[in-house]
Amino acid sequence: MLLDQFEKKINYKFNNQSLLIEALTHSSSSISSSPNYERLEFLGDSILSSIISTYLFNQIPEASEGYLTKMRSKIVSRKHLNELGQELKLTDYLTCNLNVDNFGENIDGNLFESLIG
Repeated sequence: MLLDQFEKKINYKFNNQSLLIEALTHSSSSISSSPNYERLEFLGDSILSSIISTYLFNQIPEASEGYLTKMRSKIVSRKHLNELGQELKLTDYLTCNLNVDNFGENIDGNLFESLIG
């Protein structure tokens, strides 16, 4: 199965396979009430911000709030998240009814955030 290959690729076994499926499902492939990645993307965005904030806070105790904010912004920037999603080739695992080329430039970062969620 494709998702088993993905888990091997990232060396992580998801406890809840239905959440992994949801994280890699676009709204075009589901009925309006069916789960898709958007809610997990929202959660993942918050989780990433919190984790990176905590890491920076602990690793750079002398840093000002402004500096920490700038560093966090660089790390969790849309560009960086898109690069991470592209490295994992997340769109290869996406379930959708549309051509991936029609999703725009942020689909990779959105999927990355949904996996974190």
